Amino acid sequence: MQALTRLVAILELVAETSGPAAPVEIAQKVDLPLSTVTRLMRQLADEDLLFRTAGGAYMLGSRIFSLASVGLAGIDFVEVVRPTLTALRDQSGETTSLHVLRGTQRVCVAEVQSDRQVRRIIPPGTINGLCGTATGEVLLAHASEAEVDAAAEVAGLDAAERSALDARLAQIRTRGYAINDHFGDDLTGVSTPLRSGSAAIAAISISGPSGRFGHAVAARFAETLLKEAEALSRRLARPGHPVLN
Repeated sequence: MQALTRLVAILELVAETSGPAAPVEIAQKVDLPLSTVTRLMRQLADEDLLFRTAGGAYMLGSRIFSLASVGLAGIDFVEVVRPTLTALRDQSGETTSLHVLRGTQRVCVAEVQSDRQVRRIIPPGTINGLCGTATGEVLLAHASEAEVDAAAEVAGLDAAERSALDARLAQIRTRGYAINDHFGDDLTGVSTPLRSGSAAIAAISISGPSGRFGHAVAARFAETLLKEAEALSRRLARPGHPVLN
């Protein structure tokens, strides 16, 4: 049990750290030799429970998010949002989804699929990166500077690409939504945040094949998406409503 206790302690400390956590920092907090902590963190990374950055620090890994998403899919928060996802699906004819930020990735926690034969499919539990997608960058636009730095490092952005990312994030903060029609499989997405106060607790998105749901069509639904997200954020802020932390 001692080994399990050590592993759990390391995971908890990494989760509590703003940005990547260095082994030396974790070793000091758990009062263990640096060599022991380094070995344990490498083992956790081998199991995808931690992610090792290029600089040798660690963040929570994709397997943690995948396991967590199973529980998230059943929480009250998702059920509060689902009617809005369904209404947006019915209005747009395209798949709608709800995503949360977890480290340097985003996790889909709810989806309402389009009824059309050719459609976007993004099952709950799906994990994607943040940079270069509408949903990911909506979440990044309201994240901390350390989180943006970490996401850019994981994506391998050079100086010019990082500058372009910062410009996009500033634009998202100004207009309240993001549209991206340059990601895989000829898909276009439009996304906006759900808020708790000034913080973004999730992102709500509409996405579909670019052939029928291109940039111009997505832009027409952006205002509707904003209004629905703002109304939903107000409902979630009322006493008694669940908020995803």
